Amino acid sequence: LDELQPFAKSHGVRIALENVMKTPFFVNLGLDNYGPDYIGICYDSGHGNFLKDSGLAWLEPRKERLIALHLHDNDGASDQHNIPFTGRVDWDRLMRIIAESPYDKAVNLECAIHKTGLATETDFLVKSLEAAKKIEAMIEKAKPKTSA
Repeated sequence: LDELQPFAKSHGVRIALENVMKTPFFVNLGLDNYGPDYIGICYDSGHGNFLKDSGLAWLEPRKERLIALHLHDNDGASDQHNIPFTGRVDWDRLMRIIAESPYDKAVNLECAIHKTGLATETDFLVKSLEAAKKIEAMIEKAKPKTSA
């Protein structure tokens, strides 16, 4: 990261470090040693679901560093990349955290068809789109109200 920093900054690039499944050690290392203009967080909801308190207790105080999303669901036992709202991720809490963060980019799902039980790609894509739209609506609803 030290070697990349001058090049990244001169080109307006920020690096997003993704939370890993068992510990946020590597992300914390980057966050502790580099400013938010260089290092941010890519929050992976499936990986966070393996951490105590679904990883959301770790994300919430760092939400200002959120710059990318990998959203998917699982049962908390394995990294299944299921469509959101089909497992144990606390979507209400996660959407509130995202809404309170500076994140303003697209909802990015990181789902796979192989463990969904859906028969066709079309079914998978329709269900994924429905989940993405629901996520967008939840984020909008959770955004803090600004006074006019």
